Amino acid sequence: MKKIVCILSFVPAVMWMVLIFSFSAAPAVESSETSDGISYKIVKVMAGLPFLDWEEEELEEKAETLHVPIRKAAHFSEYALLAVLWVVPLGCMTKANKKRMAAALLLSIMYAASDEIHQLFVPGRDGNVKDVLIDSTGAGFGILVWRFLFHNFSCRLRAKNSMRT
Repeated sequence: MKKIVCILSFVPAVMWMVLIFSFSAAPAVESSETSDGISYKIVKVMAGLPFLDWEEEELEEKAETLHVPIRKAAHFSEYALLAVLWVVPLGCMTKANKKRMAAALLLSIMYAASDEIHQLFVPGRDGNVKDVLIDSTGAGFGILVWRFLFHNFSCRLRAKNSMRT
């Protein structure tokens, strides 16, 4: 039973990698339209604030300025999540936190690099070393957040258990 649970714990990381791959497989025009749509929705929400009175032309201009930051934030966050999703199943292979965090980070960085290579073959897209660096930074951030949360949770759990005895 434990072996099945261990094997199944790899599913979320693999599914997330498939999702990242599908985003990367979208041609440049489609990918750009998606980013533009998200940028516009964010600006539209901001425009609903009572102290902002933007016309449609201003909305579109502000959405355009958000395009690149939105894309880079997506890179950062998708790899932060990927790294965290790798930490859990790697715990089946080693209980040493540092080893599994390092392995999760390495797997995420390798996937980021392979994803950029994949984009070389997608119409209108290109591989970008800067994106690998952003992805890697996101993965490192995800590991740090996981470590902080895990450490706090395990310390609280140990304190709670020691109070019971």
